[in-house]
Amino acid sequence: MKKILLILLITQIALLGNGSDGGRITQLNDSPSKQEAEEILGQPIKVNIHKTETNDDVINKRITYAGLQNEPKTNRAVNLSYSLKKYKNAALAKNAYATIIKNNVNMAGQTSINGMGDEANYHTDGENFSLLMVVKGECLLLMKVNKMTNKFSKTALEKAVKRIILTL
Repeated sequence: MKKILLILLITQIALLGNGSDGGRITQLNDSPSKQEAEEILGQPIKVNIHKTETNDDVINKRITYAGLQNEPKTNRAVNLSYSLKKYKNAALAKNAYATIIKNNVNMAGQTSINGMGDEANYHTDGENFSLLMVVKGECLLLMKVNKMTNKFSKTALEKAVKRIILTL
């Protein structure tokens, strides 16, 4: 029994420690706090989804924060979606980032951001969504607001992402 547990432990360490981070990022513990999510959406929130999954050697932590009030004009739900993925190496993370950029190249409202991670991009249509995406090392972070309201704070979104990126 001890041998089986040891083998499982070694396998998990090998999967999580293959990147250039020397195994430093073994779990994706950081995420927007309740306070940060409320500042971003400009209203009280509840957590709808909170899970971490591993697929094809990619660890993906996903959280969806739901605003307690719908957007007044359309009565649509207001959500903040958070995803932090850790790939086996930085090249895979950068490729995932580049693929998203490539697939959206013809969409208006995109801006590159300097000084945040290895590369960062902000994309919004100014009404329905706001997406901040950052790649840093083996990690790809995405934070998206669906159904923006006049209470949405881009400044709070950027501040939360910068804080999280510093922990990677």
